[in-house]
Amino acid sequence: EAKSRDPGALYLAMILSAIFLQYDYLACFKIIFFSKCCDGSKLAALLILCEAITASIACAIFSFNGWYNGTVYDAIMNTIGVLFIHDIDEKVFESVSIIIPSENRFSICCCFGKCLRDSMKTWCTFIFIAMLTLITATPLLIMSGVLDTDDYTSAADDVENI
Repeated sequence: EAKSRDPGALYLAMILSAIFLQYDYLACFKIIFFSKCCDGSKLAALLILCEAITASIACAIFSFNGWYNGTVYDAIMNTIGVLFIHDIDEKVFESVSIIIPSENRFSICCCFGKCLRDSMKTWCTFIFIAMLTLITATPLLIMSGVLDTDDYTSAADDVENI
């Protein structure tokens, strides 16, 4: 595989990260410098700003690593990987905000229903992650040979012979 050292790939990766992280930077600057509230939101904005700066630095390092050791494709994919990890917390928050447990739905038992209602978003998230992991990872592991289906079929044949 030919290595391409075109600096355009690095610029493209940094433009991608800048566009993706722009909202985080601007929202934090707005809260830190222009907001008159003092209820901890400036501290939260400062923490989010630090996280966005860390994501920018990680994008730069990983894209340079992909560009220097691989190809233009590696530089872009490394940047996309960092940005994906950066965005996970926001996506999880958006997905669990949709779930609104109602009082009537969980009136099975007073204590059990309240506990279930209070932790419904957490349980839905864990169940979804487990389900999606099993659905997607198992075929990939079988195709890659990590999970040998021959072992399972020979075990089933052994059980039939008993």
